[in-house]
Amino acid sequence: MPSDGRAALALIAAAVVTGLATPLMAQVARRIGILDHPVGYKRHEGPTPYLGGLAILLGTMAATLPIAGVGSPLPAVAGCAAAICFLGTLDDWRPLPPFARMAAQAVIAGVLWIADAGWSLDLPGWVNCVLTVGWVVLATNAFNLIDNLDGTAAAAAAASALGIAIIALDGSEVWPVVMAAAVLGAVAAFLPYNLNRPARIFLGDGGSNLLGLLLAVTAMAVLPGESAPVGLIAASLLLSVPILDAALTLAARRRRGIPLLTGGRDHVTHRILGLVGSVRMTAAIVAAVQLGFSAIAVAGIVSGLPAAPVAAMGLAIAVCVGIFVTRGEVVSAEPAAGLVPAIGTADRMAANTGLEARPGRTGPHEEAR
Repeated sequence: MPSDGRAALALIAAAVVTGLATPLMAQVARRIGILDHPVGYKRHEGPTPYLGGLAILLGTMAATLPIAGVGSPLPAVAGCAAAICFLGTLDDWRPLPPFARMAAQAVIAGVLWIADAGWSLDLPGWVNCVLTVGWVVLATNAFNLIDNLDGTAAAAAAASALGIAIIALDGSEVWPVVMAAAVLGAVAAFLPYNLNRPARIFLGDGGSNLLGLLLAVTAMAVLPGESAPVGLIAASLLLSVPILDAALTLAARRRRGIPLLTGGRDHVTHRILGLVGSVRMTAAIVAAVQLGFSAIAVAGIVSGLPAAPVAAMGLAIAVCVGIFVTRGEVVSAEPAAGLVPAIGTADRMAANTGLEARPGRTGPHEEAR
């Protein structure tokens, strides 16, 4: 079967499996107690189940493995995906120290490198290994950080997966296009549950970390023959919104002397929310912006345009857009220094404009919702 036919089949199969698995995972999470409780300044209406990531894992792998086959390196990728999902789910249930999580993510990335699922740019092998570990850890944590409002992480993942799938269709490998299409189908089926008011299920760390890993791996797989600058810039564009959100937020916190790993409502997504007044519209904007950057990456890699200047231009635009959005005053990231008072303001905005913002759990391992 041609690659595009397999991709379409994977998209449909992943959507069906995830659509069926998501409410079941919500029931399992309620039964075993993996829930996000509305304590302190969290304002969702009641305990909300995690395990959305497990539903996406089931959908993605149920579609990818039968359709793409189990040739190398797919078994290792599937195993690492399950491991990162388990790690994040454990963190949802019993929070782990941040550096322990990052060390585990680095080990998983190292396994991907050993399995020949890492970078293969025109660089020495040890440099590709270091880049693989850094890229996977960056992507998993960037998606974890952007999972601060309902739908934002999944919307960004859908737009990234579409760009990766289009590039993969131009290549010779089958499994990357099948996996990217499966991720797209899985998150498309998950989003209606997550964007329901109130949300019926959350991605949790298990889901955000999983999406980051799957997209990091497929991005590396579809850019194997590129020069190092073009490959790295194109990959950054394919995941630009989560990466920019994390980078600009952490840079702003450092500039203001705020602990980097403190939860807060000072992300790019929260600024967009303040402008549009709707979580669903914020998720749509995140998807649209990521689609634009994915299109620039596709133009540079697939269309025959000069890849290096196109990719560099796209990255420059991404940085400029991020800086523009993050200008102006924001709520402090320190919970005791502005976040709680801001909730009263948000509640007043909700009464007047229908604002749907909802904070979730905070701490050194996950941002406020």
